[in-house]
Order: sequence, then C-alpha cells, then structure tokens
Amino acid sequence: MQPLIANPVRYAFSYSFGYTQAQDNAAKCRAMFDAAARELARKITDWSEREGYIALKGDV
Repeated sequence: MQPLIANPVRYAFSYSFGYTQAQDNAAKCRAMFDAAARELARKITDWSEREGYIALKGDV
C-alpha cells in the first residue's frame, strides 16, 4: 500500500507555500483526464478518416 505522504520533504516544502496534497491529486487527475481525452479524439479522428468522414482538425 502506498503511503499517504510519499515524499515528506516535498510535502513539507509544498505545504510551506500553501500547496496541499489535494491540489497535487487534482493536478494528477486533470492530467490523466486530458491524456484520455486526447487519445479519444485521436481515435475518433483516425476512425472518421478511415470511414471517409471529414474530421475537424484540432489540437490532437
């Protein structure tokens, strides 16, 4: 099981600047969601091009 505070030095440093574990977890979740959204957009673009649909090109 992973400890609640994986790196006490980093935690103490970030805590002194008002950065909490919850903000760190939120940033990780946001990064994972963004990566999943980019992957889904890439798959949809690939599928639509393969099927002959016109895909909107975005930041994928």
